[in-house]
Amino acid sequence: MGRLLPEAVTTRFLIARTGVMFLTAAALLAIQFFLFRLMPGDPTASVLSGGMSPEVQAELKRLWGLDQSLLLQFWSYVNNLLRLDFGVSFYRNVPVQEVVLPRFWNTIVFMLTAMLWANLLGMALGVVSIARRHRPLEGLLIVLGSVARATPLFVTGMIFLLIFAYHLEWFPLGGMHRVGAVYSTFWQRYFNLDLVHHLILPTLVAGIFYFTTPFFVMRTSMLEHLHDDHLLLVRAKGASPFRVLLKHVARNALNPVITTTALSLGFAVGGQVVVETIFRWPGLGSELVFSTFRRDYPVVQAIFFLISLTVIVMNYLADLVYLFLDPRLRYEEQR
Repeated sequence: MGRLLPEAVTTRFLIARTGVMFLTAAALLAIQFFLFRLMPGDPTASVLSGGMSPEVQAELKRLWGLDQSLLLQFWSYVNNLLRLDFGVSFYRNVPVQEVVLPRFWNTIVFMLTAMLWANLLGMALGVVSIARRHRPLEGLLIVLGSVARATPLFVTGMIFLLIFAYHLEWFPLGGMHRVGAVYSTFWQRYFNLDLVHHLILPTLVAGIFYFTTPFFVMRTSMLEHLHDDHLLLVRAKGASPFRVLLKHVARNALNPVITTTALSLGFAVGGQVVVETIFRWPGLGSELVFSTFRRDYPVVQAIFFLISLTVIVMNYLADLVYLFLDPRLRYEEQR
């Protein structure tokens, strides 16, 4: 990195962006902690029965730390979090890590696969639509993108499930692995053909919805750069139209695509409740709904923390990529 940028500029940029990242994470951590504590309802209502004596109920609340003030609960929560201890699930009475982490990796595998092919397809079609401007193909791509974006996920999911899983029986009706499958290691769990077979249909449905964002953003951004002044010099040097479009226009248009990709990935990690429900995928989205209904604060806090952290880290990485893709940002940082 130091070869591309002056060392002082690079260091200043990294310190500033890293500081903003940690401050944002701290602010979100505090907001989500107090937000759930201020929600109406008793988090112990789904666990404590009326037949329990007041002494037993008081003891359980003491064990969960709910008998302390909010500030003391927050201080204890932060201290535990620094030790990667998310607490104990109120509803399941097991460490939160055992509930959240497997579902987190399930969602990451699902969404990374869907977003990878969706963004590659979206950016490629965005370039194609500009290369075929004012031709029938451009209009067809715009119509298809608009229809895909406007169609609710549950409609697309049910149609694909009905056709490809129920009638044609090409794919399973749901789940992540076949019934009764046991995998002892992380590698075996996420790197096997059984998972790929279960993964294709839900990622196809999610990808159809998400490819529209990079497609329209790429297309719009390229339209803005088509008449940049420096392209006159590039054309004057004899560069082919394809080379101008791909190397200069498309590359300069990537910045907004990276931003939307980073944000979309973060939000999609926790926002795929519909797809996960339709295909019975054991991810964070479905667990978030279940735990919120049960007012299982430790689980909900852990899920929100992981989702927030994903968004923050993706934005941080997007800032770093910006610096390499757009030379203008290097000069701004240098000033």
